[in-house]
Amino acid sequence: MTEADWRASDDAVDLYLYLQLDVVPRYRTARTLLTRRLGALFGVACVRATPAALDHPPLVRAAEAVERAADGGGWADVGGLNREAEAACDTHTPESPAHHLAMATLRLTGDDVARCSMHVPLFLLRASGGPAAVPGLRRAYADALRDVYGHAIRGSRGRRMKRPAGPYPYPVLREDWVTSAVAALAEGIYADQAFHHLPVLADALEDAGCTDEAIVAHCRGPGPHVRGCWVVDLVLGKS
Repeated sequence: MTEADWRASDDAVDLYLYLQLDVVPRYRTARTLLTRRLGALFGVACVRATPAALDHPPLVRAAEAVERAADGGGWADVGGLNREAEAACDTHTPESPAHHLAMATLRLTGDDVARCSMHVPLFLLRASGGPAAVPGLRRAYADALRDVYGHAIRGSRGRRMKRPAGPYPYPVLREDWVTSAVAALAEGIYADQAFHHLPVLADALEDAGCTDEAIVAHCRGPGPHVRGCWVVDLVLGKS
């Protein structure tokens, strides 16, 4: 897969499968980016982009619990929801919308969400009747994946460094660019999911001396942006 393919694709499943390949041996491999937190937040973003999912209370509860767990709230509650989802899968007619939504819930709440997160949009799309029934849904999933995984095609979402000795193929955030104003803005954006303030974060970063075009451009880009956005994570030191 080329970088052009990565940027243009509207198939989140294909992009996620690419991340599972050990394809960037020179630097940090793409596979190391498949953490439980990132997989979970990508899955949550897919749920929130799907109208059918937002009308399914068990999946909404699961997304909220998984998001709390990904932010350090613990995974115990998620395990209980996973068992409920497994039971629900057995009660619904196979291949029905309700069955697909239960399967999406099962994958989102599973211990293996880092490896199986791409199943969430797959089942959500089926529950929605396919891309023809909800135009733009496939693209929304792919855009959410790129927002979370950033420049994984280059082997990293981005790196924070004290004294970069690059050039590097991925974005680099110098430590001295993370001023108190920059950190406060990023913390507020993350806590409140106020991603419409990302252009303000771009201004603050530039005021602090940031010259990495990819970081600034992403903040000023059209998005969509979701919790787990690689720039916000980079500023806050989250992985």
